Amino acid sequence: MSKDHFISKSIDLYLCFAVLLLTVFSTVKAADPPAGSKQIVGSRPNIVFMLSDDMGWAEPGFNGGDPELTPNIDRLRNDG
Repeated sequence: MSKDHFISKSIDLYLCFAVLLLTVFSTVKAADPPAGSKQIVGSRPNIVFMLSDDMGWAEPGFNGGDPELTPNIDRLRNDG
């Protein structure tokens, strides 16, 4: 491995690390509430994280798929 190749890989590594740090810090800053806003203590956000394998956007019933295959997802979409 040549010296130039090693230097190039090192620069790429440092650049990726800098982009990662910038992304993390900007995300943390964006998550801070605006100054002067009131926060309700003890409330929890309504976040639903669903992970599925081999499911396209048209699979759920509310997107045109068979409603019998995804009744709980359809109910969550309809009822909130």
